[in-house]
Order: sequence, then structure tokens, then C-alpha cells
Amino acid sequence: ASTPAGGRGSTLGIGGPGPAVMQGKPGFLAASQLPEGFAISGESSQSNPANELVSVRTDFTGRAPSVQGTTTTYLRIEQRKRTDGLPAGLQTGDQTTINAHPAYRGTNGTAKTLAWAQDGLAILIAADALPYAELERIANSMTLR
Repeated sequence: ASTPAGGRGSTLGIGGPGPAVMQGKPGFLAASQLPEGFAISGESSQSNPANELVSVRTDFTGRAPSVQGTTTTYLRIEQRKRTDGLPAGLQTGDQTTINAHPAYRGTNGTAKTLAWAQDGLAILIAADALPYAELERIANSMTLR
């Protein structure tokens, strides 16, 4: 289940009860729906030579149902500014729609991935134990900051 990202919770790696909070950086997307019980475990970014932010990666960890009961799992949201849309290498797998944009469900090793382009960004969400429906709920809640 997804819960609204806001209020209580974890921001930028500080643990605590409640949902994770993804505030987002200006010019990038922020998710208002994140999986219950997930917390931000790290954030990294890259800048270009002009010191402009060009990419942001946010990592979350949490617990998800598994055959053994529950297991520690991860969720990663990567965003990169791109004027040419989604790279061809990410345009594979089953096609769907996120925020009225073409998107692709794929895999990377054991992870499920969801990739699309929106607002001048290429976005990739990856998770090792969450279903595609949960990845799509997260993606559809993402808006530009």
C-alpha cells in the first residue's frame, strides 16, 4: 500500500516512524505516494561543469511481503535532465503510460524497472520486491518541483 509522503517519516536518511518523505530538488520530480514502511537511505546528485544539477538519485529501504514472510527490500528513483527524452536502451519491455507519457516496464537483473520521460527528465524507478502496480502508483504521484 502507498501512503502520502509528508508529515512524519524519514527525510534524507534520518530514520523514524511513518512514510518516507521525498521532498525533491527544484527542477526534478517529487513523489507524493511512497510505499508504507520505506525510509530514505541515501541521496546523491551530479552537476555539470557550470555547477547546474543534472541528475538526482534517491534510495529507499523498507520491508515487503515475500515467500518467507517479509524481507528487506529497496526502491531507487533516478532522474536525469535530458532534452532528447528517454534513452533508447530504456525503451524496452511492456509499454504503459505514466502521467500521460509513454513508459516501459522492464527488468535489470532481479529488479523490476519503470522508465519514462517527463518535464525534460528521464526517470527510472527500480525495486527488487515491489510489484509493477506499486511502481506505477509511485510514478503517477510524481510532480515537478
